[in-house]
Amino acid sequence: MAAAGTGPEVVFVAVDDQEAELAALEKHLRSLAEQEVAQEHITIVSLRGDWETSVAKSLRAARKGRLTQMSPALASVWPGGGMTWSSAVDIKGMENRFVCVVDIDSVATQTELDLLYVALSRPRAGLWVATSPQVTEQLGELLKQHLDGAMDAYKKAAV
Repeated sequence: MAAAGTGPEVVFVAVDDQEAELAALEKHLRSLAEQEVAQEHITIVSLRGDWETSVAKSLRAARKGRLTQMSPALASVWPGGGMTWSSAVDIKGMENRFVCVVDIDSVATQTELDLLYVALSRPRAGLWVATSPQVTEQLGELLKQHLDGAMDAYKKAAV
């Protein structure tokens, strides 16, 4: 029987606004650089999916032209030669070693949850997620609603 590994390291960061999200993302990207993570192993995934309003557009790397937006041409040579930005819709079916999830406005609808699932399932080595207090509260409510069912399923599978 095959067994899943432990999965990527996951870090959730609480941010109050887009300025705090930008500062936290810059700090995380510096940390990855200090760990000598190659730029092509980093993808920033936006749940909002709109480059013009994404926190990533204000990154130092974006201003210096070192952040490439997902495109059909990039997808064909994935992961490309540098750090990438993608919507959760466009990265579906692909993965990267390190993924930073940003621009999470809400997880109240099924569509928003589906996009979150896609974004959270793309990394292979490290996952970094920025959440506002509102989103953190929504995730806590979802956990409360589904924890008993998940634990029952786990117990049945472990037998």
